[in-house]
Amino acid sequence: AAEKVTMSDAKTVSIVDEPTTLIVSKHGWLRSRQGHNIDPTQLTFRSGDNLMACLPCRTVDQLILLDTKGRAYSIAASDIPGGKGDGVPATSLTDFQDGGKPCLALAVSSDKTYLVAADGGYGFRCQGTDFLSRGKAGKAFLTLGENESPAIFMLAPSDGEVACITKDGRALVFNIDEIRLLAKGRGLKLIDATPGKTALEDIIPVIDGVAGKLKGERLELRRGNRGGKGKLVRASRK
Repeated sequence: AAEKVTMSDAKTVSIVDEPTTLIVSKHGWLRSRQGHNIDPTQLTFRSGDNLMACLPCRTVDQLILLDTKGRAYSIAASDIPGGKGDGVPATSLTDFQDGGKPCLALAVSSDKTYLVAADGGYGFRCQGTDFLSRGKAGKAFLTLGENESPAIFMLAPSDGEVACITKDGRALVFNIDEIRLLAKGRGLKLIDATPGKTALEDIIPVIDGVAGKLKGERLELRRGNRGGKGKLVRASRK
């Protein structure tokens, strides 16, 4: 007897795995371009809009939008139209809940690990499959504290160290293994931070002993335990 095939199975089989680039605007317009040789500076947008993310990926990947409420929405890269023009509004492919608006975007592969964190300094690692949702309403993903917003959405290093950077110029370096692997939630405190002037601003992988401008003794002095305050690198931003 022939095995039954669902519509979702048929759709997956029909997708050709090839390079594509997803373009997400800050006002939530989505489009794609074939290949990876896309110059972001040559992209044009609707009046008052500009680039949020230019994401080289594969047509079998998923575009994940994180909204201001910490909710995750998954859109198949193959569903995002190509050609010329502004693309389509994300609201035509997703149903944003409770007034949430897209604020971070990343192209995600199911077999890779990612790092998400809020500006209050809490975060976790997760698998690419953890973002996926069946419906347009997405799924509750990153739990936010009072006045917090999603701040970090990135591919996680497979090993080694990361440097957490705050807006007031502090850095804390520790091993990526100290960040728990979760399917969703708030995570653990990565660095002592609060929304506003002391918020978590960036997380930089340490590669060959260098993380941004940190290297040598400057990097060594900022090594510590996850959740610590870190040490000043530069003057704080006003």
